[in-house]
Amino acid sequence: MWKEIADALKWLIEKRIEAKTRKKQQYGEALDALCTALNQTLIYLGDNSSGKKRHQQVHLVDAWHKAAIKLQPIKPRLAWCCHIKADYWANPKKWSEEDLKKARIKLPQIEKEIGKLFRTES
Repeated sequence: MWKEIADALKWLIEKRIEAKTRKKQQYGEALDALCTALNQTLIYLGDNSSGKKRHQQVHLVDAWHKAAIKLQPIKPRLAWCCHIKADYWANPKKWSEEDLKKARIKLPQIEKEIGKLFRTES
C-alpha cells in the first residue's frame, strides 16, 4: 500500500514539474514573438523608404498575430492588444489617435507590458 502511495506521489510531482516546464516554454515563446513584433515595428517606423513600407506592413500584421496567438494561453489581455495591433497594421488609415489611445496599443504601452513579462516568474 505504501509503495502505491509513493508511486502516486512521484507521478504527481513529475506531472507538476512537466507543467511548470511547459509554462516556462510558453512564456519564452510568447516573449520571443512579442519582441519580434515590437522590433519589426520599430525598424519599420525608422525606415524612410516608402517602396518597402507595404511589404513590411504585411510582415508586421503577421508578427503581431503570431504574438497574439502565443500570448493567449498566458496573458489573454496582452494577446488581445497584439491582435488589435495586427488589425491596426492591416489598415493604419482607419485608426485615429484617439482610437489608438483607447485600444492601448501604442508602443510605449506594449513595451511596458513586455517589461512586466520579463519580471514575472513563470
